Amino acid sequence: AGTEQAGIRVSSNAGSSWSEALTGISSSGTVYSVYAGNGFMLAGEAGTGVYKSVDNGMNWSLIPDMNLNYTYSFLEHNSKLFAATNLGVFSSSDGGNTWSAANTGLDIYWPYKSLISDGTNMFVVNNLYGVYYSADHGNSWKSSSNNLQSLTWLSLAICGTSLFAGSFFDGGLWKRNL
Repeated sequence: AGTEQAGIRVSSNAGSSWSEALTGISSSGTVYSVYAGNGFMLAGEAGTGVYKSVDNGMNWSLIPDMNLNYTYSFLEHNSKLFAATNLGVFSSSDGGNTWSAANTGLDIYWPYKSLISDGTNMFVVNNLYGVYYSADHGNSWKSSSNNLQSLTWLSLAICGTSLFAGSFFDGGLWKRNL
């Protein structure tokens, strides 16, 4: 579990108890996102970058040359990993060891907070510009923000045939058909 100013916590008993994952990652950092892949985990720590673990979260290593200081969300889609960051969306095809910008069509001046997929299309939400979608596995993005009124979009969810976007302040919850 990622925490605010307390690093990563690990549970081996379905959450009955938790311990710190101190080796290689700060015990006082803010971890915005955690991802569990096939044989590895990723954690996005604020101001530091992305860490990787290959032993179920007990030991962590900072991914070198990874300039994603704020990673808010990870997503696996079409055999690639994607990261929603303060610098846009990035993709990795090697388990998170290297990352490339996947920002075609995105405004990268505000953070992207949440990534989600319906199995075919991907969606990402930006604090200021709203929801974008990609129909080509992250190669390009188009706005899907008609009638959005908020400036603080933070989260996305898919339920059935609907996409939901959640706002921190004035917008509440927005819904549209997929």
